[in-house]
Amino acid sequence: MSFKPFENLNNESEDNKKANLLLMVLLTAIALAAMIFVPFAGFAGLAFVPVPATLLFISNRYRDAIICAIAGVLILFVFNYVLAIVLLAMICAMAINYKYIISRNKKLSYRLLSIFTLFVIALLLFLLIDSLILKQNVVKAMLTTYRGYVDNISQDPLLKSYQGLFFSDSAQLNEVIGQTQGFLKYLPVLVPGLAAAFFGFSAVLNYCFSFMLLKKHNIKIEAMPLFKDWDLNWNFCWGAIAGIIFLIIPKFNPLYDGIVDAIGYNIVIVFGLLFLVLGTAVLWGLFDKFKVRISVRVIIIVVMFLLFGFWAVLPVVGLIDIWANFRKLVRSP
Repeated sequence: MSFKPFENLNNESEDNKKANLLLMVLLTAIALAAMIFVPFAGFAGLAFVPVPATLLFISNRYRDAIICAIAGVLILFVFNYVLAIVLLAMICAMAINYKYIISRNKKLSYRLLSIFTLFVIALLLFLLIDSLILKQNVVKAMLTTYRGYVDNISQDPLLKSYQGLFFSDSAQLNEVIGQTQGFLKYLPVLVPGLAAAFFGFSAVLNYCFSFMLLKKHNIKIEAMPLFKDWDLNWNFCWGAIAGIIFLIIPKFNPLYDGIVDAIGYNIVIVFGLLFLVLGTAVLWGLFDKFKVRISVRVIIIVVMFLLFGFWAVLPVVGLIDIWANFRKLVRSP
């Protein structure tokens, strides 16, 4: 048996269908492993996990799609059966969603929003089921454990083993530990905004992965615009303005400090990242206009992100571009 191109998934022999099914299961398992074990690649793994089963489902190979979904996450049942069940449900829901949005020819914004929503629902479902099984609030339990670790971070063996290399005296060490604890204690407040950004990137990647495989299978699906042409409607500016207002309010009235500024920070994270991506797209578009080589573009953007504080220019560029239209994009009124 040899693996055939995807464009022949429905018309090939039974042996080759089984071989391609095996390949789909393998790809799902690899994506799952990347999601769990590869640092900083979790969103890419999560994005790809539903893609193989989606391809089979849209090709009307419903039984194979179910087999692919179950076999791909089977090993996870050994370690966390709740997560495995939720992932299985998400894969099935994602496949049905793609079948729907393609058959109804939904707009790209609707497609991305529906994928993002399914990722969020999967997370909430996992937390709900885990809480019901353990008969306790899982989020509250995780926060208690996390705060306990932060309070005792000075006793961390790793920190103790390296403290002699970086700190000349205990007072300096205690000052740094205090600042670190203050930041880490506030970090859970920012989780909603960070989670929204995580699932947003995962949704975009999922659509890109799905587009590549479905296009190879000759299934018509709307393509993402080229990165240099990415754009945002001017109404998104109101989100950034709302976040800034929420951050300013507690400065005038301390009674609103806490929950209001937490809302502000989360809004700023979401819209700040949107405008960061837009600003990067603007810069990429300008590079394209002046025929700058791709390798040079990548080096310049990476250097901008590595230079502390310089990356903050990009969200401002993205915000200004909504009115200035540096790339001269054709925008609907």
